[in-house]
Order: sequence, then C-alpha cells, then structure tokens
Amino acid sequence: MKNKKTLIIEKSLILFKNNSFFAISAQDLAKRLNIQKSLLFYYFKNKTNLYYEVINNYFENLKNKFAIIFKKNLSAEKRLQLLSELYLHELDNSELTDLINIVNKNSKQPITDLVYQIQEEIINFFSLVVEEGIRKGEFRKANAYNMSLALIGYLDKNKQYNIKLKKNWFEFLLK
Repeated sequence: MKNKKTLIIEKSLILFKNNSFFAISAQDLAKRLNIQKSLLFYYFKNKTNLYYEVINNYFENLKNKFAIIFKKNLSAEKRLQLLSELYLHELDNSELTDLINIVNKNSKQPITDLVYQIQEEIINFFSLVVEEGIRKGEFRKANAYNMSLALIGYLDKNKQYNIKLKKNWFEFLLK
C-alpha cells in the first residue's frame, strides 16, 4: 500500500497537468486531493516543493522504464527502437511535454535544474546505445551524443507535426 505522500504526488501530477502550476492554488490542490491544506504542508514546504516532487517522481519512473530497455539483451538497433518508442509514447501521453513546457514558463531554478538533469540522463541512455552500436559495427562512426540529440530532435519534430515514423526511420542517421 502506498503512503500518503506518494499518493499526493501521484494525484498531483494529474492536477498539475490539467490545470498548470499557476492555475491551481495550494488550497485548490488540497480540496481536489480531498485532504486538509495542513496535511499538504506537512509533507511539502510549499506548492513549488510539491511540484518539484511531482516532476522528480514522474521522471524517476520514466528513467526506470528506460533502464529496463537499456538492460535488455538485444541489438543496439532494437534497443534504440524501443527507447524511441517509449519516448514517443511519453510524448503521446503529453505528460512529458506538458511538464517541460510548464517548467520553461515557470523557471523556478530547482525545478528547471531538475528537468535539465533528467533530459540529459535521457539523452545519455540514447548515447550509450548508439555508442554500443558503433562499437559493434551496427551504426556508422559518429559522435554518439550528437547523434542522440539528432534522434530525439527527429522524434520531437515528427510528433509535433504528427508524421508517422517509417520502418527503420533512424537508418538515415546511423547507417
């Protein structure tokens, strides 16, 4: 059974996603969470602290999903495909995009730093797979970090313009 703090964090993700950081007050959060405002402040110093914890929890769960794919005994190409599909799935759910966009508008330094740190970790998952593919001869020699940025940018743009990815879409970059 989940503890009260975890439940508050999980339910707050939905509230922040649907209402944005600025559109919902701490009092509104407590009311919608069906808890006393004092309980909210027992667990979280303020609304910004809760928001930080919501983003941190979301990204920790996402990183765990990436780590599971990363550890699979598959070719680098297949792992890269699975990482990309997970990334696109998160964009489809729009929680990732919504949280990042809200953070960019919000620009609370600890929250912004956290998002940039997590984004960098996601890029590193891609980079490690690309590096492995280069070592094993699956991909052409190139800067793995830059190739990963290009791949993620390609995924973002395709999602933004609602373009269907073609089979082996990343071959043009990696092979």
